[in-house]
Amino acid sequence: MTYTTYAIVKAELKLTNDTDQTLITGYATLAQRIIEAPLPMGTGRVFEASSDTTKYFDAPTRSGGGSPAVLDLRGQDLCAITSVTNGDGTALPGTAYVTRPRDTPPYYAIQLRQTPGYVWVWDDDGPEGAIAITGKWAYSTTAPLDIQRCATRLAVWMYKSRDNAGFDVDIKTDEGLILGARMPADIRQMIKAYQRRLT
Repeated sequence: MTYTTYAIVKAELKLTNDTDQTLITGYATLAQRIIEAPLPMGTGRVFEASSDTTKYFDAPTRSGGGSPAVLDLRGQDLCAITSVTNGDGTALPGTAYVTRPRDTPPYYAIQLRQTPGYVWVWDDDGPEGAIAITGKWAYSTTAPLDIQRCATRLAVWMYKSRDNAGFDVDIKTDEGLILGARMPADIRQMIKAYQRRLT
């Protein structure tokens, strides 16, 4: 699902016909791609997920630095956990771990509780990709309202700027997306506010 829709953008533009439906729908999709684009142009984040996905992580080891109890999610947002499967195939109960941050998603790490018997393990294949985390990999299950607003505003701006030479003359992202040099400051600020902080 896109962060905004044709109907929302059409209403914002106060259009009375559907002549440009395909064009506007494309801008709504492009607005989401721009918002999610890698730093420094976009936020480097996905803002909603409606279904579960499983991702695999290396089991923490003492030789890897950091705490062997903490599983770093490698800069990926996780907003809901369905299951955590240890490297030996054992499903860990929710009481075996806590999230970082503790209560409010998105989560950036999973830490085993200081309970006897709970450690990250792996089988004979080694620690690489041993831990399976299934859940919703996004900032939230539904995009925050200001991100939805940003997407709408961005789609409206692209529609209004489609014949303006300033629209297509700026830096291209790694994905080939073009961010116009004249992108309004309020859109840039909304994107900047949600950019992933590199630590």
